[in-house]
Amino acid sequence: FRLLKEIGRHPNICQLLEFVEKEHHSYAVLELLDDVSLRPFIKKNSLSLEKRIELISQLLEAMSFVHGKGIVHGDIHLSNVLIHRGNKVKLIDFNMSNRLQPAENEIVREGGVYQYIPPEKVDARAFRMVKGMADRCSEVFQLGVVMYYVFYQKMPFEDFTWQKLAIRIAEEKPTFPAQTPIGCEVPGWVLRMMKKSLAKDPAKRFPSAVEQSQKWNSLRKKYIIERDHIFPKTAPAL
Repeated sequence: FRLLKEIGRHPNICQLLEFVEKEHHSYAVLELLDDVSLRPFIKKNSLSLEKRIELISQLLEAMSFVHGKGIVHGDIHLSNVLIHRGNKVKLIDFNMSNRLQPAENEIVREGGVYQYIPPEKVDARAFRMVKGMADRCSEVFQLGVVMYYVFYQKMPFEDFTWQKLAIRIAEEKPTFPAQTPIGCEVPGWVLRMMKKSLAKDPAKRFPSAVEQSQKWNSLRKKYIIERDHIFPKTAPAL
C-alpha cells in the first residue's frame, strides 16, 4: 500500500483512496472494481482486432506509469488485469511490488505465476522457480505474454510439469499465427512488438514498459493513419 500510494493515481490502475497506518494495524480503501479479469473477458467476448489493440494500449500505459516511478509490479499476469465496465483496463494487486533500488532493510519479494516467468529468471527446480526479484525488463517479457494471450487466446509456453515448462520458456521460440482465433489478421507491427517483448535475451527486449508503451503508441498511430487512408470512413463526394 505504501508503494501504491507512492505510485499515485492513473486511470488504468486501481486507485488507493485512503491509507492509514496505525501501530498494530493498517487500513486501506481501494476503488471498487466489480468486473471480470482479462482471461474470462476475452473468452466470453468475440473481440475485434481494434478492441484487442486498445486493451494492450491501456495496460502498457499503466505499466509505463509504474516503471516511470521507479517501481516494478512484481506479479504481472492475466488475473491482475481487470476490465472495468467493459472497456477500461485496471491493473490491480501490488502485493509483490518492489522499488528498483530497495532500501537497505526493505523486504524484497520474489515470485510470480510460473507461465509468465522470463527465461533469465527461470529456475527448473521444483521448490525454487524464480531467480531473483522482478525488474523492468523481466516485466516487459510478462507483458509480452499477456499480449500473446490477448491476440491468440492461448499462452506462448505450455506443458504439464514445471521442469518441461521451464525448458520451453528458456529454449523454445513461440509461434506467431497470422490471425486471431476469430480470423482477424494480426498486423505486422503487433507481431514485431510481441516478438521483441518475448525475446529470450533481455538485451533484445525493451528496457522497460516506458519504451515499450512509447513504441506501441507510435506504431499504433501510424497503423490508424494508414488504415483510415486506405479505408476512409466517408466516401468522397462524386
